[in-house]
Amino acid sequence: MILSPSEKKTILYFIILNFGTMMNLTEKEIMFTIAHEIAHHILGHYPGSSDPDSEKKADALAEKWGFKKSEN
Repeated sequence: MILSPSEKKTILYFIILNFGTMMNLTEKEIMFTIAHEIAHHILGHYPGSSDPDSEKKADALAEKWGFKKSEN
């Protein structure tokens, strides 16, 4: 089936956070985690992307925004 430009599919991406796994984190660690996941979206790191440095790049962008990664 060929779709016209007005019929193109919209692909929605979601950031899903499991706060149950973050129960033992500090507020700063939670904020960094959320910023890190948003950074993945901004950088275009979607399922199936093949950037081996995606985690480091997401960390770096979150830190650029002022969120500090825990040293633990």
